[in-house]
Amino acid sequence: MAPEALGAVIDVVVIRHAQSQANAGVAITDPSTIALSALGQAQAAAFARSPLADAIVARARQWRSGEGGAGDGGGGPVVLVRSAMARTGATLAPLLTRLEREAGNTGGGTTRMGTPMDWPVEIWPIHEFTFLSYARLHASYGATTSDQRREIARPYWEACDPTSRDGEDAESFSMFRARIGGVRERLSALARECGEDGPPSFVVIVAHNRAMMMLQQVCAWPSIDDAAAMRRFRAEIFSGVDVPNLGVLPLRVDHNGRVWVGGVEDALMGTGGTVGW
Repeated sequence: MAPEALGAVIDVVVIRHAQSQANAGVAITDPSTIALSALGQAQAAAFARSPLADAIVARARQWRSGEGGAGDGGGGPVVLVRSAMARTGATLAPLLTRLEREAGNTGGGTTRMGTPMDWPVEIWPIHEFTFLSYARLHASYGATTSDQRREIARPYWEACDPTSRDGEDAESFSMFRARIGGVRERLSALARECGEDGPPSFVVIVAHNRAMMMLQQVCAWPSIDDAAAMRRFRAEIFSGVDVPNLGVLPLRVDHNGRVWVGGVEDALMGTGGTVGW
């Protein structure tokens, strides 16, 4: 479905975090506390100066000044979102600093809940798929690298059982799919809240590789059963399909909750046109 046919009221960009220490091959024990690598820190700083960041700041400044409206693609709230995992917060931090400096003193913006705004960042359940038990991994292997975990996980993916769960600190594929499906529904609910004639919101989400792959799936095939969904997901994994660090997945959501999914772009390479399509 073409995006212009949607009558979209929400523009969304979902951005994979910058390179983490785990991405760079460092052994880790806790997926929630992984820091950015030195390259990742440089990537996050570069993202805050990118054409996409320019467009985000412009939308934020327009919102806070009260300019624009539904007819010209501006005026609606800018919602910043990240997962609870540390690497998404570190990726977003330089952009947040820029927003506070360049757009924070223009107007008296409020959050969607009507409270005073000082660039709040919402935490959504858009974190990475943790299908291996890190408690079990640590007990058996100590700290592990991504290459080690890839081989340890091979039997899990080959079994392709969407209900299989490695431990209490892990989730099954079905749980993961339901969680990311909930993110899609959250976006749809926000669009319905804005209404057909409301000013368009803009949502910036910093997320993770597998989570973004799953968001693509639940938007494209919302009614597929979990077994078929896992077979499709497994095929992508074994064929090497990944969202690169700072890859951008653009979405549009209309007032009826329908979603259009764009192709993955590079946040550092001229994606400013993504905002407002």
